[in-house]
Amino acid sequence: MTEKEKMLAGKPYKSFGAELLAERQFAKEMIFDYNALRPKETQARNEIIKKLLGKVGRDFLLNRHFAVTMATIFLLAIIFMQIIIVLFWTVPRLRLAIMFFLAQM
Repeated sequence: MTEKEKMLAGKPYKSFGAELLAERQFAKEMIFDYNALRPKETQARNEIIKKLLGKVGRDFLLNRHFAVTMATIFLLAIIFMQIIIVLFWTVPRLRLAIMFFLAQM
């Protein structure tokens, strides 16, 4: 049984088998080519997606260049800190653990 067959069967597999490495490299190359296309080159984009996924529906859309900006990271950090503050004031054990942690610094 190949590593790919094990993976598809949901069994433990080695992700660095030759077949899986080759498929990952192919996917990376296709994604690079896809991202390098101009927005008006819809036919070429669709062909690349068909090569990657094998089959797509008649009306599909795949947005390009998803990126996380520093503003997104900052927003997530603020949300995380708000959760910590709420937990700090509502869970006494957590408050003690945080105070102990801060005292060790």
